[in-house]
Amino acid sequence: MRALHAALAALAILAGGCGPSFTLQLPDRFVNLTDDPEHGDDRFDLRATTPDGVVVGVQALDHHVNGTLVFWSEAVTRRLRDQQGYALLSEDDVTAATGEAGHLMRFGRDLDGHAYRYTVALFVTPSHIYVVEAGGRDEAFTALEDGIESSIRAMRL
Repeated sequence: MRALHAALAALAILAGGCGPSFTLQLPDRFVNLTDDPEHGDDRFDLRATTPDGVVVGVQALDHHVNGTLVFWSEAVTRRLRDQQGYALLSEDDVTAATGEAGHLMRFGRDLDGHAYRYTVALFVTPSHIYVVEAGGRDEAFTALEDGIESSIRAMRL
């Protein structure tokens, strides 16, 4: 997920953070993490992990700039592909449980002899951009992928 943070840096600069305004119920294997303001990263409104290192992060960003779902999806894809070396494996339209249209992108990358998978879901509303990131080593991630994507579709924004 560290690489995805770079992919969203421009988005974060253009859109200030806000408090959580969503509900996301992850599969049972995940535990929520709390940010330690003294040591780090308060960009996420939700962070969770599994014992084998699959992680999920959600940012709910104030939408202060023009940009459609298509624009932000393309920006994220280009950044991950062109600057971070990820391959776009597949993408789908997705709808949150509360009816908002979104876009789901699945990426892969080999790094230090290991295959990694990353999924990014974006929902753009008139006031917020919701960014859901999930990633981990291929084998562990693949075992949870359907559950993660079901959770994304069940999101309430």
